[in-house]
Amino acid sequence: MPTRTDLQNLALLRIKEAQTLLDNDLSEGAFYLAGYTIELSLKSAICKNFEIDELFQDPESANKTKEISEAFNKLKVHDLNTLIVFAGLYQKLKDKNEQIFESWSIIGQMKWNENCRYVPIGTNMEARCCY
Repeated sequence: MPTRTDLQNLALLRIKEAQTLLDNDLSEGAFYLAGYTIELSLKSAICKNFEIDELFQDPESANKTKEISEAFNKLKVHDLNTLIVFAGLYQKLKDKNEQIFESWSIIGQMKWNENCRYVPIGTNMEARCCY
């Protein structure tokens, strides 16, 4: 399972890939990968918030009970709003921490979700990713 460092490295790789797509006028793929960059970053932040190295550890190898492992496995979601809460960033967002609020306002307007991978080429990505 990926460690916190793995998640951070994957996020850096995905944003580079997204930039390459954008530079080559492939904005829909760039949008999709940018959303996953945010997801990976939030999952890394969750590891930090809960002081764990791996988010989805096997309970036996992590000395976790089955119940604790199952609780963490519920974080295998793509919903950015859910992830921001578990990353411990919700209150900062609510308090309008300038940096986080500004960034999240932009992200929130994107309306990204994992269903963007099914959007036909040439459609309005933002409008089609909301289902």
